[in-house]
Amino acid sequence: MKDQYKTKQQLISELEELRQQLGKLTGADSEFNQAASHLRKPLIDQNTLLRILQNISSTLNIDTVLQAITDGGAELLATETAAIYLLEGDNLFLEATTPPLDPQMPEGLRKAIITDHPHILKAVSTRQLVILPDTKLESLSPAEESVVEMRQLRSLIYLPLQQDNLVIGVLILGTVNQPRNYSEEEIRLCEAISCQLSLGIQNARLHTQLRENAKNLENKITEINQAKEQVHLLATAMESAANAMNGSIPPSQHFLATLKMRAYRKTQEGYYVRGYMMISSIKIYGIPFSLAVYGKVK
Repeated sequence: MKDQYKTKQQLISELEELRQQLGKLTGADSEFNQAASHLRKPLIDQNTLLRILQNISSTLNIDTVLQAITDGGAELLATETAAIYLLEGDNLFLEATTPPLDPQMPEGLRKAIITDHPHILKAVSTRQLVILPDTKLESLSPAEESVVEMRQLRSLIYLPLQQDNLVIGVLILGTVNQPRNYSEEEIRLCEAISCQLSLGIQNARLHTQLRENAKNLENKITEINQAKEQVHLLATAMESAANAMNGSIPPSQHFLATLKMRAYRKTQEGYYVRGYMMISSIKIYGIPFSLAVYGKVK
Protein backbone atom coordinates (compact mmCIF):
# COMPACT_ATOMS: atom_id res chain seq x y z
CA MET A 1 0.00 0.00 0.00
CA LYS A 2 2.89 2.29 0.80
CA ASP A 3 4.60 1.57 -2.54
CA GLN A 4 1.34 2.29 -4.33
CA TYR A 5 1.09 5.66 -2.52
CA LYS A 6 4.65 6.62 -3.63
CA THR A 7 3.77 5.76 -7.17
CA LYS A 8 0.83 8.17 -7.09
CA GLN A 9 3.07 10.90 -5.70
CA GLN A 10 5.53 10.30 -8.45
CA LEU A 11 2.76 10.53 -11.04
CA ILE A 12 1.50 13.77 -9.52
CA SER A 13 5.03 15.19 -9.52
CA GLU A 14 5.57 14.19 -13.13
CA LEU A 15 2.25 15.72 -14.15
CA GLU A 16 3.20 18.96 -12.42
CA GLU A 17 6.54 19.03 -14.25
CA LEU A 18 4.75 18.46 -17.55
CA ARG A 19 2.32 21.26 -16.77
CA GLN A 20 5.17 23.66 -16.05
CA GLN A 21 6.96 22.69 -19.24
CA LEU A 22 3.76 23.13 -21.20
CA GLY A 23 3.34 26.57 -19.66
CA LYS A 24 6.84 27.52 -20.74
CA LEU A 25 6.19 26.27 -24.23
CA THR A 26 2.92 28.21 -24.38
CA GLY A 27 4.67 31.35 -23.18
CA ALA A 28 7.44 30.88 -25.71
CA ASP A 29 4.89 30.36 -28.45
CA SER A 30 3.09 33.56 -27.44
CA GLU A 31 6.36 35.50 -27.46
CA PHE A 32 7.18 34.04 -30.85
CA ASN A 33 3.81 35.13 -32.24
CA GLN A 34 4.27 38.64 -30.87
CA ALA A 35 7.75 38.90 -32.40
CA ALA A 36 6.51 37.57 -35.74
CA SER A 37 3.62 40.04 -35.69
CA HIS A 38 6.04 42.89 -34.98
CA LEU A 39 8.27 41.80 -37.85
CA ARG A 40 5.31 41.56 -40.23
CA LYS A 41 3.82 44.94 -39.27
CA PRO A 42 6.15 47.19 -41.29
CA LEU A 43 5.41 45.11 -44.40
CA ILE A 44 1.66 45.39 -43.76
CA ASP A 45 2.01 49.17 -43.33
CA GLN A 46 3.93 49.47 -46.58
CA ASN A 47 1.34 47.45 -48.49
CA THR A 48 -1.49 49.47 -46.97
CA LEU A 49 0.29 52.74 -47.69
CA LEU A 50 0.88 51.73 -51.32
CA ARG A 51 -2.79 50.85 -51.76
CA ILE A 52 -3.91 54.13 -50.17
CA LEU A 53 -1.65 56.18 -52.43
CA GLN A 54 -2.91 54.26 -55.46
CA ASN A 55 -6.51 54.99 -54.45
CA ILE A 56 -5.70 58.70 -54.16
CA SER A 57 -3.78 58.94 -57.42
CA SER A 58 -6.35 56.96 -59.40
CA THR A 59 -8.87 59.82 -59.39
CA LEU A 60 -8.91 63.60 -59.72
CA ASN A 61 -12.33 64.04 -58.14
CA ILE A 62 -11.67 66.15 -55.04
CA ASP A 63 -14.41 64.57 -52.92
CA THR A 64 -13.21 61.05 -53.73
CA VAL A 65 -9.60 61.99 -52.96
CA LEU A 66 -10.48 63.48 -49.56
CA GLN A 67 -12.58 60.46 -48.57
CA ALA A 68 -9.78 58.12 -49.63
CA ILE A 69 -7.37 60.05 -47.40
CA THR A 70 -9.52 59.75 -44.26
CA ASP A 71 -10.38 56.10 -44.92
CA GLY A 72 -6.76 55.24 -45.64
CA GLY A 73 -5.39 57.16 -42.66
CA ALA A 74 -7.77 55.41 -40.26
CA GLU A 75 -6.82 52.03 -41.72
CA LEU A 76 -3.10 52.74 -41.66
CA LEU A 77 -3.03 53.63 -37.95
CA ALA A 78 -5.96 51.37 -36.99
CA THR A 79 -8.00 54.24 -35.55
CA GLU A 80 -11.79 54.30 -35.41
CA THR A 81 -12.18 57.85 -36.71
CA ALA A 82 -10.57 60.29 -39.08
CA ALA A 83 -11.43 63.77 -40.35
CA ILE A 84 -9.87 66.21 -42.77
CA TYR A 85 -10.22 70.01 -42.58
CA LEU A 86 -9.11 72.21 -45.46
CA LEU A 87 -7.85 75.68 -44.63
CA GLU A 88 -8.93 78.88 -46.39
CA GLY A 89 -7.61 81.93 -44.60
CA ASP A 90 -8.79 81.69 -40.99
CA ASN A 91 -11.64 79.34 -41.88
CA LEU A 92 -11.70 75.57 -41.57
CA PHE A 93 -13.94 73.44 -43.77
CA LEU A 94 -14.74 69.86 -42.73
CA GLU A 95 -14.54 68.03 -46.07
CA ALA A 96 -14.49 64.32 -45.22
CA THR A 97 -14.65 61.96 -42.24
CA THR A 98 -14.40 58.29 -41.43
CA PRO A 99 -17.05 57.07 -40.81
CA PRO A 100 -18.40 59.25 -43.68
CA LEU A 101 -20.34 62.44 -43.04
CA ASP A 102 -24.11 62.43 -43.08
CA PRO A 103 -25.09 63.77 -46.55
CA GLN A 104 -27.88 65.76 -44.86
CA MET A 105 -25.44 67.54 -42.54
CA PRO A 106 -26.02 71.33 -42.82
CA GLU A 107 -23.21 73.23 -44.53
CA GLY A 108 -23.02 75.63 -41.59
CA LEU A 109 -21.83 72.83 -39.29
CA ARG A 110 -18.93 72.03 -41.60
CA LYS A 111 -17.36 75.46 -41.23
CA ALA A 112 -15.27 76.60 -38.25
CA ILE A 113 -12.84 79.34 -37.30
CA ILE A 114 -9.30 78.10 -36.72
CA THR A 115 -8.81 80.12 -33.52
CA ASP A 116 -11.68 78.13 -31.96
CA HIS A 117 -9.58 74.97 -32.40
CA PRO A 118 -6.20 75.70 -30.76
CA HIS A 119 -4.74 72.24 -31.41
CA ILE A 120 -5.44 72.55 -35.13
CA LEU A 121 -4.00 76.06 -34.98
CA LYS A 122 -0.85 74.72 -33.31
CA ALA A 123 -0.38 72.06 -36.00
CA VAL A 124 -0.85 74.70 -38.73
CA SER A 125 1.36 77.39 -37.20
CA THR A 126 4.23 75.03 -36.25
CA ARG A 127 3.79 72.75 -39.28
CA GLN A 128 4.40 69.91 -36.87
CA LEU A 129 2.39 66.87 -35.88
CA VAL A 130 0.42 67.37 -32.63
CA ILE A 131 -0.56 64.47 -30.36
CA LEU A 132 -3.20 64.38 -27.63
CA PRO A 133 -2.62 61.13 -25.67
CA ASP A 134 -5.92 61.43 -23.80
CA THR A 135 -8.56 64.10 -24.35
CA LYS A 136 -9.86 63.59 -20.81
CA LEU A 137 -6.54 64.87 -19.46
CA GLU A 138 -6.15 67.78 -21.89
CA SER A 139 -7.31 71.37 -21.74
CA LEU A 140 -9.76 71.81 -24.64
CA SER A 141 -11.58 74.80 -26.06
CA PRO A 142 -15.41 74.77 -26.05
CA ALA A 143 -15.45 73.98 -29.78
CA GLU A 144 -13.01 71.10 -29.27
CA GLU A 145 -14.97 69.75 -26.32
CA SER A 146 -18.12 69.73 -28.44
CA VAL A 147 -16.48 67.61 -31.13
CA VAL A 148 -14.80 65.27 -28.62
CA GLU A 149 -18.04 64.65 -26.74
CA MET A 150 -20.07 64.17 -29.92
CA ARG A 151 -17.73 61.46 -31.25
CA GLN A 152 -16.33 60.16 -27.92
CA LEU A 153 -12.74 60.82 -29.00
CA ARG A 154 -9.82 59.92 -26.74
CA SER A 155 -6.35 59.80 -28.36
CA LEU A 156 -5.82 62.19 -31.28
CA ILE A 157 -3.16 62.96 -33.89
CA TYR A 158 -3.28 66.27 -35.78
CA LEU A 159 -1.30 65.92 -39.01
CA PRO A 160 -0.71 69.14 -41.00
CA LEU A 161 -0.93 68.70 -44.76
CA GLN A 162 1.48 71.03 -46.51
CA GLN A 163 2.64 71.69 -50.03
CA ASP A 164 5.47 74.07 -50.94
CA ASN A 165 5.76 75.17 -47.28
CA LEU A 166 2.07 76.08 -47.22
CA VAL A 167 -0.35 74.23 -44.93
CA ILE A 168 -3.53 73.50 -46.88
CA GLY A 169 -5.33 71.41 -44.27
CA VAL A 170 -5.15 69.08 -41.29
CA LEU A 171 -5.85 65.33 -41.07
CA ILE A 172 -7.09 64.25 -37.63
CA LEU A 173 -6.90 60.59 -36.59
CA GLY A 174 -8.41 59.40 -33.32
CA THR A 175 -9.51 56.53 -31.15
CA VAL A 176 -12.99 56.21 -29.64
CA ASN A 177 -13.67 55.63 -25.91
CA GLN A 178 -10.23 54.13 -25.14
CA PRO A 179 -6.86 55.97 -25.01
CA ARG A 180 -3.88 54.71 -26.94
CA ASN A 181 -0.16 55.35 -27.20
CA TYR A 182 1.08 55.99 -30.74
CA SER A 183 4.45 54.42 -31.47
CA GLU A 184 7.45 56.26 -32.89
CA GLU A 185 7.08 54.18 -36.04
CA GLU A 186 3.47 55.33 -36.48
CA ILE A 187 4.43 58.96 -35.92
CA ARG A 188 7.24 58.76 -38.51
CA LEU A 189 4.83 57.11 -40.93
CA CYS A 190 2.35 59.98 -40.53
CA GLU A 191 5.06 62.55 -41.13
CA ALA A 192 6.27 60.68 -44.20
CA ILE A 193 2.88 60.62 -45.94
CA SER A 194 1.96 64.26 -45.26
CA CYS A 195 3.45 65.69 -48.48
CA GLN A 196 2.10 62.83 -50.59
CA LEU A 197 -1.43 63.35 -49.31
CA SER A 198 -1.12 67.10 -49.87
CA LEU A 199 0.01 66.52 -53.45
CA GLY A 200 -3.08 64.40 -54.11
CA ILE A 201 -5.31 67.22 -52.83
CA GLN A 202 -3.51 69.88 -54.87
CA ASN A 203 -3.75 67.83 -58.07
CA ALA A 204 -7.49 67.32 -57.56
CA ARG A 205 -7.99 71.02 -56.82
CA LEU A 206 -6.08 72.00 -59.97
CA HIS A 207 -8.17 69.61 -62.04
CA THR A 208 -11.39 71.07 -60.61
CA GLN A 209 -10.20 74.62 -61.33
CA LEU A 210 -9.28 73.74 -64.92
CA ARG A 211 -12.71 72.21 -65.49
CA GLU A 212 -14.40 75.33 -64.12
CA ASN A 213 -12.24 77.61 -66.29
CA ALA A 214 -13.03 75.54 -69.38
CA LYS A 215 -16.74 75.74 -68.60
CA ASN A 216 -16.58 79.53 -68.13
CA LEU A 217 -14.69 79.92 -71.40
CA GLU A 218 -17.28 77.79 -73.18
CA ASN A 219 -20.07 79.98 -71.80
CA LYS A 220 -18.32 83.17 -72.95
CA ILE A 221 -17.80 81.76 -76.44
CA THR A 222 -21.49 80.90 -76.59
CA GLU A 223 -22.46 84.43 -75.55
CA ILE A 224 -20.09 85.95 -78.13
CA ASN A 225 -21.57 83.81 -80.89
CA GLN A 226 -25.08 84.78 -79.82
CA ALA A 227 -24.08 88.45 -79.86
CA LYS A 228 -22.61 88.12 -83.36
CA GLU A 229 -25.86 86.57 -84.54
CA GLN A 230 -27.83 89.47 -83.09
CA VAL A 231 -25.55 91.98 -84.85
CA HIS A 232 -26.09 90.14 -88.10
CA LEU A 233 -29.88 90.19 -87.64
CA LEU A 234 -29.78 93.93 -86.91
CA ALA A 235 -27.72 94.60 -90.03
CA THR A 236 -30.09 92.54 -92.16
CA ALA A 237 -33.14 94.35 -90.78
CA MET A 238 -31.64 97.79 -91.40
CA GLU A 239 -30.60 96.83 -94.91
CA SER A 240 -34.12 95.59 -95.69
CA ALA A 241 -35.65 98.79 -94.35
CA ALA A 242 -33.30 100.94 -96.42
CA ASN A 243 -34.10 99.03 -99.59
CA ALA A 244 -37.83 99.35 -98.90
CA MET A 245 -37.60 103.14 -98.72
CA ASN A 246 -36.63 103.27 -102.42
CA GLY A 247 -33.58 105.39 -101.82
CA SER A 248 -35.33 108.01 -99.68
CA ILE A 249 -32.40 107.90 -97.24
CA PRO A 250 -28.69 107.51 -97.98
CA PRO A 251 -27.45 103.91 -98.36
CA SER A 252 -26.45 102.40 -95.03
CA GLN A 253 -24.01 99.73 -96.18
CA HIS A 254 -21.02 101.65 -94.81
CA PHE A 255 -22.76 102.16 -91.48
CA LEU A 256 -23.67 98.47 -91.22
CA ALA A 257 -20.13 97.36 -92.00
CA THR A 258 -18.76 99.78 -89.40
CA LEU A 259 -21.24 98.45 -86.82
CA LYS A 260 -20.12 94.88 -87.42
CA MET A 261 -16.41 95.75 -87.32
CA ARG A 262 -16.78 97.63 -84.06
CA ALA A 263 -18.58 94.73 -82.43
CA TYR A 264 -15.96 92.21 -83.54
CA ARG A 265 -13.00 94.46 -82.66
CA LYS A 266 -14.31 95.02 -79.14
CA THR A 267 -14.69 91.28 -78.75
CA GLN A 268 -11.04 90.69 -79.65
CA GLU A 269 -9.98 93.34 -77.12
CA GLY A 270 -11.63 91.42 -74.31
CA TYR A 271 -15.17 92.77 -74.60
CA TYR A 272 -18.22 90.89 -75.69
CA VAL A 273 -21.64 92.08 -76.73
CA ARG A 274 -24.23 90.64 -74.39
CA GLY A 275 -27.56 89.60 -75.81
CA TYR A 276 -29.78 91.97 -73.84
CA MET A 277 -31.43 94.53 -76.07
CA MET A 278 -33.91 97.39 -76.08
CA ILE A 279 -36.17 96.60 -78.99
CA SER A 280 -38.79 98.93 -80.34
CA SER A 281 -40.93 98.20 -83.36
CA ILE A 282 -41.51 101.07 -85.76
CA LYS A 283 -42.85 101.30 -89.28
CA ILE A 284 -41.10 102.95 -92.19
CA TYR A 285 -43.38 103.31 -95.17
CA GLY A 286 -45.63 100.70 -93.58
CA ILE A 287 -42.84 98.11 -93.17
CA PRO A 288 -42.16 96.81 -89.60
CA PHE A 289 -38.58 97.49 -88.48
CA SER A 290 -36.83 96.42 -85.27
CA LEU A 291 -34.12 98.63 -83.81
CA ALA A 292 -31.75 97.03 -81.31
CA VAL A 293 -29.40 98.87 -78.97
CA TYR A 294 -26.55 96.69 -77.64
CA GLY A 295 -24.60 97.07 -74.42
CA LYS A 296 -20.94 96.17 -74.28
CA VAL A 297 -19.61 94.51 -71.12
CA LYS A 298 -16.07 93.51 -70.10
